[in-house]
Amino acid sequence: MSDTAKTILSDSDPNIASQGSSGETTRSGGVTTKRTAVISPIPDVVLESELGRGGMGVVYRGRQIYLERAVAVKLLLVDGANGQEFVQRFQREAKILASLAHPNIVSCYQAGVTAANCPYLVMEFIDGPTLKDWVITHGRVAVRDALALTRDLAKALDHAHDSGIIHRGVKPENVLLAPSAREAAFPFIAKLVDLGLARSSRASGDMQLTRQGTIMGTPATMAPEQFDDPENVDYRADIYGLGCVLYHALIGKPAFDGQTIAAIITAKVSGEVPQATRAKADIPLAVNELVCALLARNRDQRPQSYREIIERCNVLLHGDAQQLGKHGNRSAWIGVAAAVVLFGGSALAWTLKSTTANHAATTATTLPSAAVVVPQVGLDKLSDGDFGAKRPLWLFDQAQRLSEWSSDPHWVSSEDRADAVSGLSGRITRALPSLPCRIHALIHHATARKTGDAHSDTAQIGVQLANGGRVELTLLNLGPIIHATTNCYKSGKDIPYNSQGPLTFPAGKPIPVTLTIGSDALIAAVDGNRLTLIALPAAPERLCLTANLKAPLEALPIEISALTVQLRK
Repeated sequence: MSDTAKTILSDSDPNIASQGSSGETTRSGGVTTKRTAVISPIPDVVLESELGRGGMGVVYRGRQIYLERAVAVKLLLVDGANGQEFVQRFQREAKILASLAHPNIVSCYQAGVTAANCPYLVMEFIDGPTLKDWVITHGRVAVRDALALTRDLAKALDHAHDSGIIHRGVKPENVLLAPSAREAAFPFIAKLVDLGLARSSRASGDMQLTRQGTIMGTPATMAPEQFDDPENVDYRADIYGLGCVLYHALIGKPAFDGQTIAAIITAKVSGEVPQATRAKADIPLAVNELVCALLARNRDQRPQSYREIIERCNVLLHGDAQQLGKHGNRSAWIGVAAAVVLFGGSALAWTLKSTTANHAATTATTLPSAAVVVPQVGLDKLSDGDFGAKRPLWLFDQAQRLSEWSSDPHWVSSEDRADAVSGLSGRITRALPSLPCRIHALIHHATARKTGDAHSDTAQIGVQLANGGRVELTLLNLGPIIHATTNCYKSGKDIPYNSQGPLTFPAGKPIPVTLTIGSDALIAAVDGNRLTLIALPAAPERLCLTANLKAPLEALPIEISALTVQLRK
C-alpha cells in the first residue's frame, strides 16, 4: 500500500495499522493483488488487498464483517476540502449506482466519507478479470460469446438509459467478467462498472459537473461526437462504445489503435469504419454488419435503441450453434441451413440463404445479410404494423456509401443529397436483408423531357434471383409523365417476359417507391399505389438498382435517395 493511502486511512484513527506487511501476493480472476490487510476507517469493512489504483483513487478488496461477504472498496485519495470537483463526481457516481439495479451492472452497497474527509464506495466484488485483461491473456473471444456479452451489456445500458443515465465510458476496461456456474470456454457474466464519467440525460445541478467544452472519456472508445460536440452527447455515444467492446472481443485488439490521440481522432472523424472481416476473415458477415452499424460515424446511422441491438444479437445467437460458436469459415455461416428462434411466443424456423463466394467477399453490410427467411403468412396480408422501424441502407459516409454494393463506375455518391447515390447506367447490387422485408426509396428523374422526345430514361429497383433472373420495378421517364411497371426478366435477358402495370405519375418530383419482398413473392408500390403481387420463380438473393439514360451526354443522372429497409417484427 502506498504511503499516501496509509496516511489517509490512518488519519481517522491513530491505532490503524497495516497487516500482512510481508507483501504476500495472491492471484484471483487472472489479476495479481498484493495481500495487505488493513483495519479500515469504513464502518463494518476490513480492507484485505489492493486491486488497482489510478491518479486520484485506489480500489481494495474488502470484507463486510457483519454479512461476511467480499466487497470492492473504491477510495478517493483526495481530501474532501480540496479537489472539490473530484469529490462531487465521486458522489455523483454513488448516486447513479444506488439508482440502478441490474444483473449486468456492478451494485453499490454503501457510500460515505471517512473521518479524514475521503469519499468511498463499497461495491459488489467481482472475482474476475476485465474483458481487456482476459483478451490479453487468452486472446479473442469466440463469436457466440462476444455476441452474448454485447447483448448483456446492451441490456445494462438500456436499464441505465431508462433511468436517464449516459455512461460515456463504455470500454473493455470497464467490463468486469464475473464467473458463472456454467461450464464453457468463456464462463462469465458481463458486469458494467465505473460510472464516474456518467451523467444524467435529464439532470441539472450537481449532476452537471463537466465544464463546458471539456472532453471526457478514453479516446480509443469515444464516439466522434464526444470530440466535436461534448455538450450534446447522448446515449448513442454508449452504443458506439459498445461497438468498440464488441470489436475488441472479436478481434483481440482495439478498433482504433493509433499511436497518438491525434491519429485516433483522425481515424474516427475521417477514416473508414473498422471492418471486423478485414481484420479476421473468419468473422461471419452478419456479425461484421452489426459491428459496422454500432461504429457508424454518424450517430443517426447507428442502431437507435438498445432493444434493437438486443434483438439483432438474439437473432444471430439463435443461429446454428455449431457454426456461430466457433471461429470458422464465414461462408459456412452464410450457408447455415436452418435455425430456430422464438418469435411472438412461437418457435419459427428461420433459414439462411447462401450467397456466392463472390458476393460474400464483396459485401459488408449494415444489416443481416442474404436472407433469414420467416415462413410466409401471405405477403399481401402483411400490414405496416407487421414491420419494424426503418433502417438506412446507405452507409453514413459519402466516400463509403457504395462500399457494400457491387462496384460500377457509373454509380457514385450524390453531391447534391447527403443520403443519395446517382447513376448514369449499369446495375449495382447488395445482399438482401432478412425476409420478408420492405424496401423504401425516393427515385429522382432529374432530366426534364418534352412530349414526343425520342429519348427516355429508366430507373429500376428490384431483386436478383437465385436462378440469375430479376424482378424489377421500372420507372420510365416519358417527359410530362412517369410510367411505372413491374417486370420479370430471365437470366441474361433485358426484355421482360412478364409485366404488370403501368401506373402513371406526373414527372418533375421525386417518386416514392416501396418493395415488399418475400421468399417467393414481391409487391411493388409507387407513391402509395400498389401494383399486382408477382410470384417469384426462384428465391430472391440480392437487391439491385439499375439506371439507363438514353442520352447520357445531355441527361442528368438518376438519383436514388432515402433508401431504407423495414424488417419483419
